[in-house]
Amino acid sequence: ANHGTFAVTASRIVGPTGRIIAVDLLEMDGLPGVDFIQGDFQDETTCNELLARTGPGRVDVVLSDMAPNMTGMRAIDQPRSMYLAELALDFAFDHARQIIAAERTGRAN
Repeated sequence: ANHGTFAVTASRIVGPTGRIIAVDLLEMDGLPGVDFIQGDFQDETTCNELLARTGPGRVDVVLSDMAPNMTGMRAIDQPRSMYLAELALDFAFDHARQIIAAERTGRAN
């Protein structure tokens, strides 16, 4: 998938009445209906900015496709991927109305 694809798709789904807040390490071109934070979700400053923008109450959806820089060594990459998934899940437990979680491993077998 291309950079920003989840934000583009989510924006199309929620339409003009919804609100999307995207967080990414990489700079992203402006997208209609998407509030963008460039930063690392692992960084407290970035999470505080995200919380400031979501405001009080719970969000409807937390959608994460975070992935670490891959080394090609499964023993390193898999725990790092799971850690990022756990961060997203922790955020969802604390701030989302409902929880749906999926993890992709990057391997077909």
